[in-house]
Amino acid sequence: MTQGADWLLGLKGNQSARLEVVEDFFYVAEAGDFASVRHDFPEEVDKDHGRLERRRYWITEDLRTLPDTEQWRGLRSIGISVRARILLIAPIPETAEAGLERQLPG
Repeated sequence: MTQGADWLLGLKGNQSARLEVVEDFFYVAEAGDFASVRHDFPEEVDKDHGRLERRRYWITEDLRTLPDTEQWRGLRSIGISVRARILLIAPIPETAEAGLERQLPG
C-alpha cells in the first residue's frame, strides 16, 4: 500500500471482531435513518440478463466505533453494500410477459 493506490477490502469471518463492529454501526445508523451520521449514499439500478438489480452503498468516514484503526494506514471510511435482485409481477398475460422479458437488455 506504499504505491499510493486506493484499496477496498471486504470484511469476512477472519476479521470477526471488526466485521461485528461495522455491522453493528450500520444497523444502528440505519435504524436511526442515518440522522446523526455523515454519509454518502450512491445507488445503482441495472437491468441485465433479464433481471432488475438494485445496488445501494452507504459510506461514512465516522470511524469512532472501529477498533485498531492505526493498523490500517490510510483508512478513511467504512461502508456497506446491499444488492437486491428485484422480482416483478404484472397484470399481463403470459405471452405479453414473454414480450416484456425480451425488452429487458441481456
